[in-house]
Amino acid sequence: MRNFLDLLAGQKYLRLLLVCFLGFFLLIGFLFWKRTTQSSFTHFHRHLLREKDAIDVTLRHFKESVRQLRHIFHDKTKDPFTPDPGPYPLDLEAPFYQGLLTTSLPLTPASSEIFSTFRAHAPSFINTFLSHFPHIEGLYFFSKGFSFVSPFAQKDPTLKSDVVKKNMAYSYDLLVQLSHYFSGWSVPQAQHNAWHIRYVYPCEHNNALIGFFSVHIGKAFLKHHLETIHVPFGKLLLVSHHGDILIEKTKKGFQKNSALPRTVRRYIHKLNRHDGRASHKVRTKRYWIDDIPFEHAPWRLIFFANHVSVLNQNLGLLSLEFLSQDLLLIAACALFLLCLNAYLVHYGFIKPVRTLMNRLHQERLNIKTHHTLKGQWSQWENLIAVSFQEKRLRSLKLENSLKERLGDLGRMMDYLEKNQYQLISQEKFVSLGGIAIGVAHEINELLYHTKHLTHHLLQELHAHTKPQAGKEFPTILHHMSQEIDKACRILFDVLLCPGERGSVFVPLAIGPVLIRYGKLAYASFLSKENKKPVVMSMNIPKDPMICLGIEHQLGSAMYSLIAQALESALYGYKTQQDESTVAHVSVTLVKKEYTLVIHIQDSGPAFSKQRQGAFFEKMNHPEDSTDKSDIMPISSSISILQGHDGMLSFDEKDNALSIILPLEKKPDDAGHQDTTATNA
Repeated sequence: MRNFLDLLAGQKYLRLLLVCFLGFFLLIGFLFWKRTTQSSFTHFHRHLLREKDAIDVTLRHFKESVRQLRHIFHDKTKDPFTPDPGPYPLDLEAPFYQGLLTTSLPLTPASSEIFSTFRAHAPSFINTFLSHFPHIEGLYFFSKGFSFVSPFAQKDPTLKSDVVKKNMAYSYDLLVQLSHYFSGWSVPQAQHNAWHIRYVYPCEHNNALIGFFSVHIGKAFLKHHLETIHVPFGKLLLVSHHGDILIEKTKKGFQKNSALPRTVRRYIHKLNRHDGRASHKVRTKRYWIDDIPFEHAPWRLIFFANHVSVLNQNLGLLSLEFLSQDLLLIAACALFLLCLNAYLVHYGFIKPVRTLMNRLHQERLNIKTHHTLKGQWSQWENLIAVSFQEKRLRSLKLENSLKERLGDLGRMMDYLEKNQYQLISQEKFVSLGGIAIGVAHEINELLYHTKHLTHHLLQELHAHTKPQAGKEFPTILHHMSQEIDKACRILFDVLLCPGERGSVFVPLAIGPVLIRYGKLAYASFLSKENKKPVVMSMNIPKDPMICLGIEHQLGSAMYSLIAQALESALYGYKTQQDESTVAHVSVTLVKKEYTLVIHIQDSGPAFSKQRQGAFFEKMNHPEDSTDKSDIMPISSSISILQGHDGMLSFDEKDNALSIILPLEKKPDDAGHQDTTATNA
């Protein structure tokens, strides 16, 4: 030992080499200790959820967006709100478009140029892709620091990290919700190409739209459909579970000689370890489309929208936590947040709050039933933080106005929830008519009120912006109004199943199982009085502006009369002895030149001559009526109807009751002062 030390004393380089060896072994030991004591997966998620990095990135994009918009508005020759039609213009009649456009709008662009590109191409891209693969179970939006994980991941035994459970809201994305409701309408089902999601975790890479699935399809099938997909921007990657890029396609076509980003390779590697597979080194070997091994291997499809700035975390999170399984709440929250949040975020008004996820997650755990919001709207208002990026926008009046509008929406939603609970609960429904018209009535209310609430809010935003002289924003409000109208139409198409000959059938969500026959949707249930099956349908024109154009009070009277007529139809079946009798009640809305006609027709004897007398007797003597339902009294309905130049008629031959309402003023009646429906 002494000789060895004497040798070291005289050998400078040998001492240095020994120190390097000792340092190397200490480093290896430290890394091994760190890996055994702290899960790298936990550290990975903790790194993703760092509040400061996520908020800084988001605010940086917001400031850049405001800066670019201000620069464009100074240039009168540029209109940032004119989408570039591109090779794939928006087509409202395209298959799957109704459900997909609504879920693609939450992506918030960084500039007007990107805004135009995304609005022109992204919906068509997603639409084209899903039309070829109808059985995809979900696409997930991810952004650094914010993510959504499907509920079944909570039961995954590999998710043992407290960080994951506490800091992540594991809920379905809105796109997943809608895909479950509307998948398979336009494309025939085929079991051999079903897609199944395995696990969904957040990706460290920004701006990625990722669908994880296991697909068992043939080589020719996949090759044919991937070749027909146009990628307008970004990258479309097909990745094996080892991390191999099997297919990469951009707007220039299929590409070679590129590798996955390092963060994505790390992510797939960690996903494989926690998926129960053996830990394989993530390879970067490239395959051409003809060399893909198709022996029942699970694929991961990743679409990097690297030209899209920030994913709207507020929109996705708020809509998820408050929607639950109720289709009406999905419609209300989605429409309001689309109109309000998308524009506020686009102009840099909203600052994401890190504590919002934690608070919403805790509130979600406290909900006993998804039918009752239990005052969560007030908590939601307190959680929303509005920060203005410019001093000239720091207006206390505007902030109070925003909270007031949110409060109005909250009270409206509370009213909806209170009534909807009565409508969809089998034990507490008050009348057949209320059930039959409840869905259509509430949809109309939500569209009508949300449109006006958002319009007032946008006016206030414009009033308090105070642009410089000569730098007005003449196209902002007009464009926003158009977008709101478009959102209403899209939402209406989403909620209404496409029917035959341009008509649609409203699915009545009243609690029992919704039965679909092809493109028709019915709600089948047993009435409490006689346990007889009742099948109801509503046939409504595709133009949602018909309902939006009806004045609020007149619309309430119209729905009340429809409900009373349907109750009369049900009462006619109470006297029947045949237990197999099935009531087929239909409500059809027909728009003529200046008139909206509502036909209520029954296939049985409910609207017989005897029932006709009873129904109109009830109308002529409303004070003798002992109706205990919560529907508007008939006398009030008739008064409102007559005050708006409405009419009632009965067709004994067709057993149909008609309610005739004026929609617009005729040219020769322009001087008449009665209230008319506004053109939405």
